[in-house]
Amino acid sequence: MVISSKLCYNNNIMYPGKVLQKLFPNLAIGTHCTINRLARTTLRLTRISKRIPHWKIINEYEGMNGMDGLWIMKEQQLPSHSAYNPVTKQGHGLTEMQEQYQQLVTAWKGEAVSEVPKRLAYLSHIIADVCTPPHQHGKLTPIRKQRWYGFFHTTDDWSDRDTESLLFDNHNLFELNLLIRLMFKPLAKATLYTNFIKEYLVLKNTRSETLKRFLLQEIKTIHGLRVYQDYLRFGWNQRIEQAMRLVVLPKTISLVATYWYLAAREGKRSRRAYFPLASH
Repeated sequence: MVISSKLCYNNNIMYPGKVLQKLFPNLAIGTHCTINRLARTTLRLTRISKRIPHWKIINEYEGMNGMDGLWIMKEQQLPSHSAYNPVTKQGHGLTEMQEQYQQLVTAWKGEAVSEVPKRLAYLSHIIADVCTPPHQHGKLTPIRKQRWYGFFHTTDDWSDRDTESLLFDNHNLFELNLLIRLMFKPLAKATLYTNFIKEYLVLKNTRSETLKRFLLQEIKTIHGLRVYQDYLRFGWNQRIEQAMRLVVLPKTISLVATYWYLAAREGKRSRRAYFPLASH
């Protein structure tokens, strides 16, 4: 859904982001697939990396085989679960993150190892969505049946006056710009939030709310950059590109890697010795 054009590849539907990722895996394009790859790379200094599936396996659960498909094709998800507006405090993205985090912990604890890559992708997707500026813009609306979204009829519960056109609205155009304009430009390096990890691991009863508060803090920081607001006024420009390349995407990747790490620690608590925290 977010940080990529809504045209992706899976189940016979072509998504440029996923296709490009398969053809040129080292491109730093602004897609969910890239975020998963770089988050996986960010964990390379921890022994947990030996237990997390290869990013190519995780990326099998993007596009129509992932969260996008749950909404667009299967109608099992609503777009408000991939959004959060920090000004109005509307959107269910933070709650959805908590749910997907717990699902990942449960997958780590269980015997169904095959469930882990999907849950890694789902959690990453939600975090990336709520950190993407267009998804911090809009409001809840009564559920609308068969609203056109690109080429698809969808069920929708999130309204944005700037994203209501038939085919290519500002939301999609922003993400298409992000896909194309970052293709050959390096992103700032992502790192684990080591201080937050240390604080989190000593908690017992407030872990879920702590995850929510920390993500909200980062959402507010991104929203404060006024990336999407300026895009609506001026179009894509160098300031927006730098903000996405140097702040928003690296921050998103860091969050994904950190939450993956914590979920694995919780899911394999009885084998904690396998997960030492690398120093930076």
